[in-house]
Amino acid sequence: MKQNILLKKKIVIPSRMVFLVDGMGALATAILTGIVLPAVNEYIGMPLFWLKFLALVAMGLAIYSFSCHFFLRHHRARFLQLIIFANLLYCLLTATLMFRNFDALQPFGIAYFTTEILVILVLVFLEYRTMQNMQSGRPQ
Repeated sequence: MKQNILLKKKIVIPSRMVFLVDGMGALATAILTGIVLPAVNEYIGMPLFWLKFLALVAMGLAIYSFSCHFFLRHHRARFLQLIIFANLLYCLLTATLMFRNFDALQPFGIAYFTTEILVILVLVFLEYRTMQNMQSGRPQ
C-alpha cells in the first residue's frame, strides 16, 4: 500500500530552488563546453567555434537563472516558463549541431552531447511540474 502512494507522489523541484538548480546546471555546461571539452577536443570532435558558442549560450542561461533565483520574488512561474523554453531550444541547438557535425564527432562527443540533452530534458520535465504546482498554488 505504501509503495502505491510513493509511486503516485510527483517529484518536483522546490519552487525556491528551481532557478538555483537550473543555474548550476547551466554553469556546469558552460564550464564543460567552454573549457574542458576544448582541452580534449580530439576525443570530442565538435568544432571549437561551436563548443565556445554553446558555452556562451549556457552562460547566458546561467546568468538568467541565477538572477531569477536571487532577485525574483513574484510571478516566478512566468519566468520559469521562459527558462523551460530556452532549455528546450538549447537541446534543439545541440542536436542540430550534432547532426551537422556528425562525421567529425568522436564516440565520446556523441555520448557527451546525447547525455547532456537527456539530462536537460529530465530537468525540463521537473521544471514543468514545478511550474504547474506554482500556478495551481499547491505547496511544495
